[in-house]
Amino acid sequence: KLVPFPTAANAQEPVSADVPQPLSSSLNRPEGYDVFISYRRARRDKRFAHQLMRNLEHFGYRVALDERDFDASASFLEEMERCVRTSRFTLAVISPQYLQSGHCQEEAILCKVLDMGERKRRLVPLMIQKVEMPAWMFGIVGVDFTNPNPVVPPLEKLVNTLGKPLSSGGVVLGQLT
Repeated sequence: KLVPFPTAANAQEPVSADVPQPLSSSLNRPEGYDVFISYRRARRDKRFAHQLMRNLEHFGYRVALDERDFDASASFLEEMERCVRTSRFTLAVISPQYLQSGHCQEEAILCKVLDMGERKRRLVPLMIQKVEMPAWMFGIVGVDFTNPNPVVPPLEKLVNTLGKPLSSGGVVLGQLT
């Protein structure tokens, strides 16, 4: 069963000390990820990113998350580039804190640059708070997690955008409950 995403009503709840557990394959990194989640480590953003990771992995997606998947002995920028390059999509968790972070913007801009060079569209903004989008993100629809009455639930829209996961495991897509 999927756990609901944090909402404004429960945003003040204390954050558990749970850090994403390493996958048995963490030492043997997958050759590719379905998604790399780019987020700011602010409380709300981090909680959203961790829940998103759990939900996507439930559906069989290979997810890269810095806390779990970056090599501790490597350069942060090198690991960021590796995860962006080896992921089919980069999911940018958009909040005011995200847009103030140099590292977060670098991840998203790197993805946009690679998109132009490879003629792909891999950057998917996930709006978790209302913000004015920067010019380099205009033209990307993204997924709005702030809408209280969406026509299509945001997680369902995201899964439809991602398509089938690289792995064959997990739950059959389209069966969001």
